[in-house]
Amino acid sequence: VTAAYATKLADVQARYPPACRRLACLDHISSLPALLLPAAALTRACRAAGFRRVFVDGAHAPGQVPGLDVPGIGADMYAGNLHKWLFAPTAVAMVYATEEMRYELHHPIISHNYASTPTSESLLDEAVMLGTRDYAPLMAVPAAVRFWRRVGGGGALES
Repeated sequence: VTAAYATKLADVQARYPPACRRLACLDHISSLPALLLPAAALTRACRAAGFRRVFVDGAHAPGQVPGLDVPGIGADMYAGNLHKWLFAPTAVAMVYATEEMRYELHHPIISHNYASTPTSESLLDEAVMLGTRDYAPLMAVPAAVRFWRRVGGGGALES
């Protein structure tokens, strides 16, 4: 997999100037075939190829990847679903962003907490009050993690 990525990245470098290499999007586990990809190595390869930002789609990783260390992957952003293999309620997910990225990201629903002067906490602040919402699924995540561990989950999740 890493050799195929290296070949493709060399092609991208030859065909596109650095200004065009703004964002690389990678899977952590591919959907068909279900294959665990070396996300950290691929992230490093994308950076070496001049990509400014790297996003890893880890939809299936929480609950499947033992000892999942999201910051250790080195991507700027990472998203994963907790309702698939971690047994949390439907629609519960997580988003990770480096501190630098938190200055650049905004919640898609603009509300009274919109930060015109972003800080490292702006994204979190913007997500706090989105109007009438059922927060029960989010509150069930600790119980889902405990259940996952009790039934033999693949190792401790990194916080």
